[in-house]
Amino acid sequence: MVLENANIHLAIVDVRMQDDDDERDVSGLSLVTQEVYRSVHRIILTGHPSTDTARIALKPQPSGRGLAIDYLKKEDAPETFIQAVHDVFAHHVRINWNLHIDWKARDPFALVNLIEPGLEGERLLNRAEELEDLFRRLFYEKEYLRIERLLWQRDGRLALVVLAFKEGLKPESLVVVCGQNAIVNEEAQRFASFAPKASGEAGTHSSARAETTHFAANAYTLVGNDLGKVQTLGELYRFTQETIFKVALNTLFQKTLQAWHQDKPVWAKNDSLEALYSQRLGLSAKRVSIADFEERIKVIETQLPTLGPRIERTGEKLTFHFNGQSFPYPDPLPLLAQMPDTKGSALVVHVPGTLTGENILVDEIGRAWLTDFAEAGQAPLLWNFVALEAVIRFDLVETNDLLRRQEMEHRLINTDFAKPDTRDLEPIVRKPGRAIQTIRKLAARTVGRDTMAYHRGIFFHAACRLANFNPAYPLTSSELARLAHVLLSLAMIAEKIEEGKANTSISTAAQTGELRIVDEIARTILIGNQEVRLAPQPFALFRYLYLNANRVCTKEELVKEVLKGEYEEEYLHTLVGRIRKAIEDDPEQPRYIITIPNAGYRLITKPE
Repeated sequence: MVLENANIHLAIVDVRMQDDDDERDVSGLSLVTQEVYRSVHRIILTGHPSTDTARIALKPQPSGRGLAIDYLKKEDAPETFIQAVHDVFAHHVRINWNLHIDWKARDPFALVNLIEPGLEGERLLNRAEELEDLFRRLFYEKEYLRIERLLWQRDGRLALVVLAFKEGLKPESLVVVCGQNAIVNEEAQRFASFAPKASGEAGTHSSARAETTHFAANAYTLVGNDLGKVQTLGELYRFTQETIFKVALNTLFQKTLQAWHQDKPVWAKNDSLEALYSQRLGLSAKRVSIADFEERIKVIETQLPTLGPRIERTGEKLTFHFNGQSFPYPDPLPLLAQMPDTKGSALVVHVPGTLTGENILVDEIGRAWLTDFAEAGQAPLLWNFVALEAVIRFDLVETNDLLRRQEMEHRLINTDFAKPDTRDLEPIVRKPGRAIQTIRKLAARTVGRDTMAYHRGIFFHAACRLANFNPAYPLTSSELARLAHVLLSLAMIAEKIEEGKANTSISTAAQTGELRIVDEIARTILIGNQEVRLAPQPFALFRYLYLNANRVCTKEELVKEVLKGEYEEEYLHTLVGRIRKAIEDDPEQPRYIITIPNAGYRLITKPE
């Protein structure tokens, strides 16, 4: 089909394409309903006009426009036909043929190869011309365009910093995400559905869209930023003082990302935390099997001795050897195999999607903006914190010394969660350790006592990096060190999770102390011999459940009596989640506050 290779601006289609003498033949109308024609403007031409075919051709579709822009009869005068074509190009196709484009970042052929690798010859030439058409549509009102910089590229899309000029107007600076049609259109829909309605001082605003046969583009304006001095978060980390990077992290979490979820998590009732991470990161068994992980670990195991350390796999142990020092850990593969099938529920929030060192932009005073929204939607409550820590932990560390990385991992996993001990670490890993300290401090209030949920999130982000490397390709020394670090982290977190399960079992078996309120003014409760203080709203709910202990309090009752009808039922689930984090050893397997399906909650003050 011509549409598979060419960029079509306008299609003129006969109603009867198979048999001009068959009055039942409407094959032309059937053709233009196909998805491949969605971005192509159409004129219907017929020698047999009828009210029925005209109505079908011009009736608005769900997209807002009809199957055709115009409906012409073959006996119409040539001038009518020419004027119709002219009108389509002037008012619908809208290509600025006079726009001068300076491809400063990359030429269109190079950009097309990033979007659709492997194109050659005439197909590559056609796609390069189509990419130019895309920008001529997107910037129809402009006179001069400069493709200033390539920011990032992934999954059939790329992001460009673009400067647009028109005489008499202030130059505009935008981030343009362009790429394969379906993927970029899906991004636009997700942005419209999940992005904050109020952009805020560090928000990203969708300013324009355009589409061709194979490509689409979304143009974004970064509120309060002209992109003149912008840099990526990864560049800020590598080349700027730590104090500025710390400011950028605070701004990113407290303003930019905060605007997305606004402290309003809801329960994903049928998905466990593990299942949510697995789905989000593409780790389902259909895409990545345990055999795939085995193959990747074998590659790392085989090549790692070139850096000095070696790995030994025996039984269910993974032992790392560093110059006479040996560190045995559990093999993480059994945990990877069972985690996605874990039952339970988890709190989720709206997030922009994948966060990397390249798709977050910052300026010289530490303000931060987002640029990638293809995976915007709901994700686990700690997603943003965990994702950014994983970026620093696995992508930005710049040493091939795996022992130094192991020392950093030990501090991050086994010392104080909110303030991991980075003292005495070598400078090359002390820097990322301190950056992670900043993230942990920001995350601490949300994490509460359930630090294992955070570590499990890191576990899945590490597994994603392990799954995403191609074992058939050779590895540089830095790539090998990074992947060995990922495997090391998986093993060390697996050990932490196993210890947590053992401690929970011991604690659960030994715990016989009764739960009670000790000070209503201070909002403190006693669990065994441990005192816990709750925020006002969680305490109000806990107090009501406590005064009605051992009976089922319906959701309707709690919304009416505790929330006073000011909040929806979903907020009730949020408050229960916060209480469980404060009082339960394992919030996903609660012993004190029990959910009664289709009814409500029961507080048990002294579980057996």
